[in-house]
Amino acid sequence: MRLAYALLLTACLAAPALADCPNLYVSQFGSSGSGASQFNSPQRCATDRAGNLYVVDTGNHRIQKFTSGGTWMATLGSLGSAAGQFNNPRGVAVDSVGNVYVMDTNNNRIQKFNSSLAWQWSAGSLGSGAGQLNGAQGIAVDPTGAFVYVAEYSNGRISRFTSAGVYSTSWTSASVSDVAVDLAGNVYATSYINNRVTKYTSAGAQVTFWGTAGSGNGQFSGPQGVAVDRYGNVYVTDSGNRRVQKFNTSGAFLAAFGSSGTGTGQFSDIFGIAVDTTGVVWVPDPAANHVNKWGAVPIKVTLSSSANPTTHGQAYNLVARTAPTGATGQVDFRIGAALDGSAPLISGAATLTRRDACHLARGLLQWLREDGADR
Repeated sequence: MRLAYALLLTACLAAPALADCPNLYVSQFGSSGSGASQFNSPQRCATDRAGNLYVVDTGNHRIQKFTSGGTWMATLGSLGSAAGQFNNPRGVAVDSVGNVYVMDTNNNRIQKFNSSLAWQWSAGSLGSGAGQLNGAQGIAVDPTGAFVYVAEYSNGRISRFTSAGVYSTSWTSASVSDVAVDLAGNVYATSYINNRVTKYTSAGAQVTFWGTAGSGNGQFSGPQGVAVDRYGNVYVTDSGNRRVQKFNTSGAFLAAFGSSGTGTGQFSDIFGIAVDTTGVVWVPDPAANHVNKWGAVPIKVTLSSSANPTTHGQAYNLVARTAPTGATGQVDFRIGAALDGSAPLISGAATLTRRDACHLARGLLQWLREDGADR
């Protein structure tokens, strides 16, 4: 039985197909201004593998870099058209080795910087021809670092460049506002006017799409930003409804969080979104001039003690309890023979992320429902 439990636990914690628990609001930082950690209409953001956050401070024509805790680290750029300067930047992406790509929107170009924020190259000019840009907003880089994808709202297309800034290909994507790439190389794009998300292959072949106009689950009112986590879940900023919606890789609705307002966990406005490797979600609020952080909050999981049941087919119960807010949540699992009063089945304790705690709960519940003779 203990071997079966160990195998189940391992599979449970590794299962990306299971839906996550709802994201919880954690904190926010920033204020109006032009100093360090201040913003003027922050619109989009990205994270690197170390969890550092890069915020597009659009009105201040710069990128600001922060630690995962929101501490200021560096500033990149100023107003202008020279190398390393920006004019209303709208997007940022970071590849696996820390190179930073900035969508310099009003200069109609992409600029690349290395992990030390030293300028590398620029690509693009105003127009609708191959390698030209018009109204470009979102930008994303694939997991291998080979290709950079740009959402061109005014040209109604997605353009692909190599990591050296060489134009590769493009395809039509009406009113596209943002792009994201999953670990398999699939490209996700938001369509602001059509109120939908479209999934493409890396070469631009349509795989699927979802969404209609409205305020229900899976409906949108001007979707803007899109991000994909390491499990393939897709996060979309539903700007008109002032919320984030979360879907699986096929477009099935999983959860929503946020609402319109100025209170804790609310949005005055919403454009971009980023999710780091631990599941933390970052959402800038361009009207309130701050950045919101939503968890993956660590949860203590306690399994009660101790003896094995002796009768096959006994009934057991599973109790889960989560804290709705705060920096530390707790989930308690009790597995026991509820009908005959015998001792609980499993003992132990662990600290897990909220996602892994949910996987553990679902896996244990499934295990208790199985008719396995090894119990």
